[in-house]
Amino acid sequence: MSLQEYLFIMNRAFSLACGDKHLDWESQPGHTAKEDEMDYRAELKKAHKMSAVLHIAFMATLILYALVVEILRGGLQDFHGFLEDVSLSWIRYIFYVLGFAQIFIIRFLREKLFQGMTSGNERILVTRIVRISIFISALCEVPALLGLVLFLLGGNTREFYILAFISLVLFILYFPRHSNWLEWIKTETRQ
Repeated sequence: MSLQEYLFIMNRAFSLACGDKHLDWESQPGHTAKEDEMDYRAELKKAHKMSAVLHIAFMATLILYALVVEILRGGLQDFHGFLEDVSLSWIRYIFYVLGFAQIFIIRFLREKLFQGMTSGNERILVTRIVRISIFISALCEVPALLGLVLFLLGGNTREFYILAFISLVLFILYFPRHSNWLEWIKTETRQ
């Protein structure tokens, strides 16, 4: 038994013990480069699909937030927020600045996170891209969450919808695109 075969068997046993049902296709002895490329493409497609579904789930929270706003506004005719007697102008400005800043924060972080990916291993790169994509999706939701908090504090639906619109734009701009993923991986594996 060669060292490569032994390492493959140990890796497979560890993966199964940890509950990982898929094969570690990169370490399989006797795999041709073409088979590795096909496995890598299938893995990338599966990871992208999962990431896209999670992004859409994050986006669906906007609908949930809007339902909460409309139920509170319609169900409680006199709902003026939980802090109706307090001036929220300073909180409002902070939340608007944070909401609008997300546009630049996400762009900056996305570039920095993708620049920091250095590995010739496609599988590791795919895993990192999925993690970055989920992180970016969560950041896209922040303005809507800030808008919901502003609504709950002050009772103004307009503030919620302005910040929710920013979130919607961010969700559309930063939807995980398969072509971008392929380009990032090609760029990083060439280095």
